[in-house]
Amino acid sequence: MLADTAPAWMAHAKNIGKADNSGTVNLRVYLAPKGGVAVEEAAVAAVATPGNPSYRHFITPAQFNATYAPTTAEVNSVTSWLSSQGLKVTGVESTRQYLSVRGTVAAAQQAFGVSVQKFTHDGQSVQAPSGALTVPTSIAGQVLTVTGLDTTQHANKISATTPPPPTGFNNARPCSIFYGQIQAKFQADFTTPLPKFNGKTLDYAPCGYTGPQLRAAYEGNTTLDGSGVSVATTLWFASQTIAADTNQYAVENGDGGFAKGQLTQAPHPAFNFDPQCDPSGVASEEALDIEAVHAMAPAANIRYYAAKDCFDTSLVDMLGKIVKENRVQLVTNSWGAPAESESAGIIPAYNQVFMQGALQGIGFMFSSGDSGDELANTGIKQADFPTSDPFVTSVGGTSTAIDANGNLSFETGWGVNKFTLSTTNTWTPTGFLYGAGGGFSTLFNRPTGRRRWRSRPAHHPVPPMGPRHR
Repeated sequence: MLADTAPAWMAHAKNIGKADNSGTVNLRVYLAPKGGVAVEEAAVAAVATPGNPSYRHFITPAQFNATYAPTTAEVNSVTSWLSSQGLKVTGVESTRQYLSVRGTVAAAQQAFGVSVQKFTHDGQSVQAPSGALTVPTSIAGQVLTVTGLDTTQHANKISATTPPPPTGFNNARPCSIFYGQIQAKFQADFTTPLPKFNGKTLDYAPCGYTGPQLRAAYEGNTTLDGSGVSVATTLWFASQTIAADTNQYAVENGDGGFAKGQLTQAPHPAFNFDPQCDPSGVASEEALDIEAVHAMAPAANIRYYAAKDCFDTSLVDMLGKIVKENRVQLVTNSWGAPAESESAGIIPAYNQVFMQGALQGIGFMFSSGDSGDELANTGIKQADFPTSDPFVTSVGGTSTAIDANGNLSFETGWGVNKFTLSTTNTWTPTGFLYGAGGGFSTLFNRPTGRRRWRSRPAHHPVPPMGPRHR
């Protein structure tokens, strides 16, 4: 049985009948690393464990391929078996990580021992296997996973708009330059009194912290500025004005502009501007991510990687490009989606990228999301993915108070419960608005012994006018 090839969304899907046996399927058959997944996982643990002889002894992409890439003989073996089942191999990935395969539904059912059915779930009509896929024992150690049999389009979302703020909602004005500068005693006209909140006079939220404020609060007097480090930011699509936009932001907010060659963009495929991928909104998140990295590490090099769209196959390819290029040490990713909407088979493909990155000394950070525990958004308590993956670091938003001297006054997990001012001049709760993702994963077992992953609290209420920092 191939792990993670049964759809995670099956529990809340509706079966609407059997798929057409003559229909065409386009698959990716991912091959297992040479020696097996367990060997690769052990190497990842060794390189990350202080005291181990392999600790921080990172390897190059060429060394990774020599040690772990599937062999030509394994490619031929799996190809021969697929052909015997009536499936045609149409291409082989450059490092033999997967085979591109085409055939009929009937052939795929016979090959992988499943029934392919039609379902509706999460607003989509799809065809997918009714259970986990299997392969013969003769090649079981050579096949890692299969994608494409589940036709779910798992659209990842940018964190800044998951979920979007309600129409017309803005942070209260006037705002402060630092936390605690202006107390919320009056409304924006400075004349109409505001009632206390739970007996306390709150502070108006800061207008938005600058890079110098954030560095002072989190780094103090350190001289660390990111020199010698390269950071990748990732999304899909690419803004044509990103260099000018982010440079202007940096100059206007005290960070200094980018040096020549400090901000670069990797070559990207032709874009698929699917409306599910929010083409009009993604540019602002691209800018935000680059601006945030430059604000905290003004001397670091930044390289932007763009996927062709927001779907998992494109994002796995884009992340794979990062580890193949091996030009960065950190990868920051402000995207993801509820875990149970994942298409079947894709998680092992992501893990192969993350493990290769770990062995090469590349760390992957993922936003924990903006929808708390996803209960209000999906009706199911769950962590997002890829942020819940054991081989990445989950980074949650915080509510942060930086005082007039640049010191960190307080910090809590970010979670906003909205209150409105009623006609009787009292604060009326209207429910959870947004906050850092968290909770237990529905895809991965809880770690035993040494903790391998973490995420921030799903809901941590803060005053309705408190600051937000992502």
